Amino acid sequence: MVIDANNNGIELEANETDEVNIFGSFRSNYETKLSQDDYISINKVGDTLYIEILSPPPSKNRMNHHFVNYDATISIPGNRKVEARTYLHEVNLDLAKLKADWYIANADIALLSDGEDANVKVTTDQPYDETKSTEGEDLKKKTYGDGTHSLYFQHVNSIKAVP
Repeated sequence: MVIDANNNGIELEANETDEVNIFGSFRSNYETKLSQDDYISINKVGDTLYIEILSPPPSKNRMNHHFVNYDATISIPGNRKVEARTYLHEVNLDLAKLKADWYIANADIALLSDGEDANVKVTTDQPYDETKSTEGEDLKKKTYGDGTHSLYFQHVNSIKAVP
C-alpha cells in the first residue's frame, strides 16, 4: 500500500483485519458539498493499493479568508507492506500488529505500543532527542523481538513508547 496525504495531517494506524478503513471529519468555514471523489482517490495497480487524500477544494469566494481542514485516520492491515510518502500528523502503532515492513517518509509524532509482543526493528535517522522511552532507552534504533519486520521513519519529530 502506498499512501499520499498531500500534507493534510492524517493519522495512520495498523489493524489486525484485512480491511482498510478511512474515517474522520471535514471542516470548513464556508458551505460546500463534497462527494468521496472530492477528498480521496483509491486505485489498485497490480498488487499495490494507492490511497491519496486529495487537497481540499479551493474557496469559491477569494475575497474572504476561508479554511478547509481534513481530520482523518487511515487504518491499514498490519500484515501489508506500507509506504507513506507524505507528511503524517500522527503514527499510532501497536507494534505487535506489524507483520510486514512499513516506511514512513515524514511524521510529526510516532506513538509506539505493545513492544513486548512485537517482532519489529524500528529505525530513524532523526537527530531529535525526543526519542527516549520513560526508562531513558533510545527509541531511534530499537529492536523488538527478533526484528523480522522493519518500521523505518525517514523523518519524525518525536517517537514515544506508550503503554
